[in-house]
Amino acid sequence: MKNKYIQIMHLDYWYKLYDLGDYKREYLNSVEFNLTDDLEGEEFYFHLELSNLKAAPYYIDEYLDEADDNDDYVQFISYLDELKKGSRDYFIVNLYYNDPIQSIEEVNRKCESIFDLKREAIKPYYADVFIKENEALTIENLLKWLKKIGYAFFNEDFNYIIANSESLESAYEEYERDF
Repeated sequence: MKNKYIQIMHLDYWYKLYDLGDYKREYLNSVEFNLTDDLEGEEFYFHLELSNLKAAPYYIDEYLDEADDNDDYVQFISYLDELKKGSRDYFIVNLYYNDPIQSIEEVNRKCESIFDLKREAIKPYYADVFIKENEALTIENLLKWLKKIGYAFFNEDFNYIIANSESLESAYEEYERDF
């Protein structure tokens, strides 16, 4: 089984994990990270943000309009209810794609007709995902959920490894520098 390395994006994850200052583990409701093919984080594979059920009110306040005619709001609430009832393990809120703009060279290559200038399907590189989890997204929970949803997302099982783990001491030093 291939390895995928988890590169956690934000230091506040570690601050919350270790309960530093006003950052508390109980608020560890989402985690943003890259999956890479190498330990150093140079060979990008995919970007994810996983959020638990406790993150939903924040997401709704920040990103969704509660107006009755807002289909995204209605669908979000419906999927959230399914998570809470246990009839769904996760749902994807957003998928992000690379810019589809082609180079001048690409669009001017010699072809029989303009219809021959087809492009490959554009794959997503980033997903926002809500999971059926009430507990803080600790390392253990993050690994548990990646194993649970990984095959559905990538059509392959991987061995997930935290690549940029911060020790309590190094997280505390960073926290002291930041604050």
